[in-house]
Amino acid sequence: MASGLLVKIEATTAEEVCGRYPVPAEARALLQPGMNPGQFLDALVSAGQLSDACTFLAFALPRREAVWWGVLVVRESLGPEPTAERSAALQATEAWVTAPSDETRRATMPAAEAAGFDTPVGLLAVAAFFSEGSIAPPDLPPVAPPEPMTANSVKNAITLAAVLTQPEKAPEKLARFLNEGIAVAKGTNTWSTDAPETAARKL
Repeated sequence: MASGLLVKIEATTAEEVCGRYPVPAEARALLQPGMNPGQFLDALVSAGQLSDACTFLAFALPRREAVWWGVLVVRESLGPEPTAERSAALQATEAWVTAPSDETRRATMPAAEAAGFDTPVGLLAVAAFFSEGSIAPPDLPPVAPPEPMTANSVKNAITLAAVLTQPEKAPEKLARFLNEGIAVAKGTNTWSTDAPETAARKL
């Protein structure tokens, strides 16, 4: 259960988070006045709305934490023998998470292109690129990234990772991914304590 323990989430109410994206009617029906983010997450999970719970958490987490959650999930989806391009995209994304800078952020976009925008790791690298700074070339006037791009890309990466292989097990995978995300939100699984070289787990 997540209620009251999500110290990394700055919003004090679930309604504040829900104002950041279009919440499906079925999920919004569970939103009660005064609910905190953890209580709403619990309500979504109890109702079996795991995809909506993942979306909510992606928008609730700070961008760096949201991308880190995606890193944990995507490691699984890569499998034991990922392509060089997909491994490089994950490494580039994790490099931004562990040491955010304009240089590490900009490196994620060519890595995403090489891995493919139709892959979980490509989508996650996109999430990192749109997390901050300017999306224009360095020699041009700055252009701020669209507000929802990071959360949307993290959510899409996680959703795709759940159905990429054995789609019939998607609910089971989403439940596991959510547990990882809640651990990030609780501050118990961070880039400073989770070893990057952890072997990718098979789905």
